[in-house]
This record gives sequence, structure tokens and C-alpha cells, in this order.
Amino acid sequence: PKGSSKRRWLLTALKINNKDYGFEYYKDTSFPDDATRGVDYWGYYNGKPETNMMIPDYKFYANTGDTEILSNNRNVDSNFNDIGLLKKVIYPTKGYTEFFYEPNTFSSKLMRNSTTAFFPQIGNEAGIASGMRIQKMIDNADNITPVVKTYRYTKDLSSIESSGILKSLYSFVDYIEYKQSAPGGYTLKKELKQTGSNIELQAYSSSNIEYSNVFEYVDGKVQKQHTFSTYKTNPDILNSANYFVQVHTPQFNYDHTLQDYLKNKETDLEDRSFARGKLVQEDYYKDNAVIKTVKMNYGFIDKDYCKNLSKNNILALNCRNVNQDYTTRVKKISNAWELFQKEFVKPYALLSSQTEEKNTGGSLITQSGYVYDDISYLNNNKINTTFSDGKIVLTEKKFAQSLNKPTLINLNMTGVSLQETTSQTIGTATKILSKIENVYPVTLPSAQTGSIALPTSVLSYDLQNNTTSRTEILYDKYDSKGNLQQYTTKDSISTVIIWGYNQTQPIAKIEGAKLTDIQQSLIDSIINASNTDASASANNDEASFLSVLDSFRNSLANYQITTYTYDPLIGVRSITPPSGIREVYLYDSANRLTEIRESSKTGNLLKEFKYNYKQ
Repeated sequence: PKGSSKRRWLLTALKINNKDYGFEYYKDTSFPDDATRGVDYWGYYNGKPETNMMIPDYKFYANTGDTEILSNNRNVDSNFNDIGLLKKVIYPTKGYTEFFYEPNTFSSKLMRNSTTAFFPQIGNEAGIASGMRIQKMIDNADNITPVVKTYRYTKDLSSIESSGILKSLYSFVDYIEYKQSAPGGYTLKKELKQTGSNIELQAYSSSNIEYSNVFEYVDGKVQKQHTFSTYKTNPDILNSANYFVQVHTPQFNYDHTLQDYLKNKETDLEDRSFARGKLVQEDYYKDNAVIKTVKMNYGFIDKDYCKNLSKNNILALNCRNVNQDYTTRVKKISNAWELFQKEFVKPYALLSSQTEEKNTGGSLITQSGYVYDDISYLNNNKINTTFSDGKIVLTEKKFAQSLNKPTLINLNMTGVSLQETTSQTIGTATKILSKIENVYPVTLPSAQTGSIALPTSVLSYDLQNNTTSRTEILYDKYDSKGNLQQYTTKDSISTVIIWGYNQTQPIAKIEGAKLTDIQQSLIDSIINASNTDASASANNDEASFLSVLDSFRNSLANYQITTYTYDPLIGVRSITPPSGIREVYLYDSANRLTEIRESSKTGNLLKEFKYNYKQ
């Protein structure tokens, strides 16, 4: 439900395994009517009254096509933009994460007026935009030591100028002049159309603002710089001088010559939004200096891909055999005029990356290239990595479609790597380091996996003759939830895994046994005890469950057995190996592992873990 006219439904509490989470929001009693007219140009509430006009006062200049806004009734008011935003998440430990926001700002703006010939261009203009951005997060998970993360959206580390670009364009007026034949001459026609809405349609598909740089700080010290592609680096493109044509003769004798202002204003350029918002560089800082830089390069995958719509927008059925890499969209502008727009359908993906790590002795540079031969499913099936010493490592992957696995294809498991070959080249010498294959059932259901598509074995190939393989491991049996119950290694030793805690965690591993070697009553006893333990609170007394596990171990004394207990959603509480010397795992209030002790919570300290945030 959407709530009442001034209220909204918000998630305020959540219980998972008897653990309570809480959620708080900013100004959660201050919502406007759901169809309020008090909105800014982008549809955000600005506190104006319900009598607010959707079309602001304006002055239209017919000689240029420009519109001047005269009133402020649809201006941004950031005092209202945080209504209903998430303020705090409260954890079962009573720790929390708190979120702080600030208004979006920009120093550049996408403009479309007479100075740009009504084509979109980036211009210099600063201001505040609709919506809010995250300014600070306080992570106080243990309710003792808060970690403060802050974010700056500036052009560089020392700048105070926003890296934001305002992308949204809004228009309230369209103006057309044309001549219509009349007895003894013609009539000059003028049409002025006004439109206004309380919803910015672009908000449903993209943000009204984008940032080229975001700096991340932890406890006041800069840690990372994230650099993104934007409209400045990847603008939309006017793809042809013949983008606008008169496609038929009007029924009446119109001289329907559109003004350049309207033609250009209504022209949809070749969309490049798919190339924007990509992470193109990450810089890692220490003591205000960059210690590592990762650069990403994206581009079209220039191969045949499902292409080309005919002019009347009828999809070509055999789309991979056409010789175009774009579709054509037709948009009617006015009477006889139509706009033809290219929409490219070539995949746009990560093509290469470079990592540079800086140290006192210089820089270590690693470069990787990515190849997508399985174009129908856009799988990255080759990664070619070159290291600073000149060594090249090539990883090649094969997927269901290239290995002709119809069962997996029909289940849409087309992104699962089935075969992987790794080779290394030093100078002119190349050798294969490894070749492995994950084998899946040919048909379902199968004896090993039931109705779930899961691997049944792993093969390794001979490095001298990579057509010869041997079985490294057999996955003999899974349960109804896809948990592995029995596997057999290449030396023919079987291992059984018993799953408890409602089939979510392994509670026993029995080496040298098969499922058929173990009485079902023994299995049921530890499963039932684990399910009881799962419903108990954290840090409960596990003595009863541990006793049942010990009885299970004693009943199968001829096997190597390891048993496990857990606090669900926290971690393992104990591991008892075949030696019988139990390890007990202890956690702090933030559910972080702090100690491993022998036999009990107060036993000999085996390991200790300290947590400090890297500066």
C-alpha cells in the first residue's frame, strides 16, 4: 500500500532468527500529499502550496526560441528533500549506522538554448539541484568505537568546487509557425503549446545529476578517490545531418517548414548514457598521497549482436545476420515531420584495466585485457594479464553455450564458468599451468543432484596432452537444498557432510565414510539437536548439543570426524577435530571474532584478533 495522502509505509523493525533490527527515518511525519503540486522542476517536494502552478511564469522569445523563467514557485528547496530518507539502522547489539545527507550541487549544467543552437551542451553554471547525497556515515556497530566515513564531491582533493553536472532539461513551451494556403493567398498559423507535470519522467530511468569525482574519508583522513565517466567525457551524439526529414506530403497545402529551434530542440541525440556512470579510476591514499591507482577502460564489443529494427519498428527475427549495429527509432514531431534516431545495440563493457602500485623503489604496473567471445551472453571468457616483469598470464574460460550444454542454457546458467585454462608466457616460451572442468548433469533430475543443476565432478587435464583428463573429485550426493552430502576424492576416499541448523550449516564431517555407512538415527539425533540450538538466543549454553555431538563421534569411532556448532548470523562457535581437542570461538558485540580458546570460553588462549582501521 502507498499510505495515506500525507503518510507513507516505512520499514521500522525487522526480526531475523530472534534478532531485532530497527530503522529510523528523517521527517517521517512530514510527507506531502502523494499527488502534490508543490514540487520543483524535477518532481521533488519543495514545500510550495497545493495551489502551486505546474507551469511557472515565463517569457517566451519567438525570435530565438528561448524561455525565461520569471517565478520561483518550482525552485529547489533542499529543506524538504530529506523527508523519508533512511536515518539510522539499529543492530541487535544496540550498535548502529547513522546516515547524514546534504543537497546535490553542481558546477556544470547541460544547456539547450539559442546559444547552443538548441542542441545539448555542457556549460559552466553552479547551483543546488534536487535530491540529497550521502555526506557522512557513522558506523558504531559495537556501540563503543564509532568509525566516521565522510564523502566529498569536489573536482580534486584541494578544491571546493563541485564535480557535479546537472543533466536534466525541462521545457514548458513549444512554438510553431507555418503557412496554410487560403483563397487568394495564405494564412500564417502560430501554435503555442504549454505543458507542465509534477513528475520528471527522466527520474524513472536516470539521475538528474552525476559526479565525476567522489572522495572517501575515514575518521578525517582521505582513503579513496572514485572517478566516474560523465556527460563531459561521453556526451550524446548528433549522428547525421539527415536526422530530420519531411516524410510525406500533407493533406492540405501547408508550407510546414519547422524553425531550426524546434527541430533541434526536439532532436533526440544518439544516446550515450550507457557509457556514463562507469568507474574509470580509483586512487588509494595514505597520508594524503596516492599509493595505488586502478584505471578501467570501456568500449564497444565490435561483433555481430542482436541488431537492427526496420523503419516501422518491426523487429528483424534473424537479427544476428544483418549488417547494421543499431536500431532506428522514429519519432513524429509535427504533422509531416519525423525524427529518425539511431540506437546502438552493441554491448559496452570493460575492455582493459591497469593497476599501478607505488613504493619507494618505483611502481609496479599490472595490465589486464578482457575478451568477450561468447557474445550472445556477454561472458568475459579471456583475461590477459601482463605483469611488471614482462610475464603474461592468460586465463581462458568456456561456458555452457560454447561447450553445448543445453540443460544449463535452458536454465539460464550461461554465466557459470565450466572450463578454465591458465597459461603463462615468459619471453617466447608459453606453458599451460592448469586446465580444469566442472561437470554438470546432462539431464535433470539426476541421481546425484536431484532437480538442481549442480556440479557432479571436477576434471583436471594433463598439462602435456590437454585432451586427456582425470577426475579430481566426485560430488556423489546433494540434499534437497543443494548442500553437498558426500564427495569422493581422486584417491577414492569418501567424505560425508551432515547439515544442521535447518539445512544451513555443516555440523559434522566424517572422513572415510559413505552415507550408507551411517545409521539414519544417528544423523537425525544431531540434526534435531542443531535445529533446537538454532532457535536459541546468541551465546546460549551449548552443553546439550555438544553432548549429542560427542555421542555421535563415539558411535563412529572408526572414522575421522570433525563437528561444528554455530551462532546463526554470527559465526562458528566451536570446532572439534578428530583429536577431540575443541576450539571455542569468541566474538565481540559487533560479531567480530576476537579469540579462539581451547576446550571452553575460559580455556587456554590459542589466537587473539585485534581490530584497527587502516589509516
